[in-house]
Amino acid sequence: MKRTNMFRIAAGIFCFLSLFGCKNSPKDETSFKSIHVTEQVHLTADTLSPACSMSIDLNYAEGDDSVSHHINAEIVRAAFGYEALSPKTAVDSFVAHYTRDYTHDLLPCYKEDKEEEKASMGWYNYYYNLKTDTRKGKEGIINYIIEMNSYEGGAHGNQVNTYLNFYTETGRLVTLDNLFVPGYESPLNEILLKSLMKQAEATSMEALQEKGYLLWSGMYPSKNFLLKDDGMEFLYNTYEIAPYVVGVTVLKIPYGDLTDLLKK
Repeated sequence: MKRTNMFRIAAGIFCFLSLFGCKNSPKDETSFKSIHVTEQVHLTADTLSPACSMSIDLNYAEGDDSVSHHINAEIVRAAFGYEALSPKTAVDSFVAHYTRDYTHDLLPCYKEDKEEEKASMGWYNYYYNLKTDTRKGKEGIINYIIEMNSYEGGAHGNQVNTYLNFYTETGRLVTLDNLFVPGYESPLNEILLKSLMKQAEATSMEALQEKGYLLWSGMYPSKNFLLKDDGMEFLYNTYEIAPYVVGVTVLKIPYGDLTDLLKK
């Protein structure tokens, strides 16, 4: 009888310690699933008429916990500009609105041009492609990348990339103010400018501007950044600090260069 009681006591202690350990163990890594949607809508019932082609691949956090909710809310906001929508609802809504606006805005012009038998009709063919990627960043950080390419008439298409970082423990979005001490802007600008000049092989501000950089703005820390294992990666989309011909600019800054600016 005493031996039975001892076993019960031991089992109780084991269960208590197990529960205690579970409460203090780190959160399991957030898993992601993908939503894939393709759509093609022609301007008229004629399948040879111009069309809007869409392709969306969106990674979203799988789960019903607060971490997944925070991550998905930021993803939907960054990718589509929506608030308080689930990833699936946001994708469906965006595709429906985009294709509807395409036919509503272009069909009258297309009918008029077709009646006049204009030769150049290729610009009526729109496309919108969005794909995402999830990567492991610096310890405790999830990197999330959105790449959007579109064409809506004009001389060339449009490319916009978006970088997001999430704390693995909370799912909250990481901001520059979370990372750097107050007053970081000016010294960080100097670090970024030095990196840009080195990358562009320019020895002076005049030489940098001759290559097309910073013609209409000064240097600034982009809110598009990734916290990677070996440093921070700052992204500047086309037209932000340079013209279309220069393209996207990415500056990689080692953490060692940011020691005095990062919060401890």
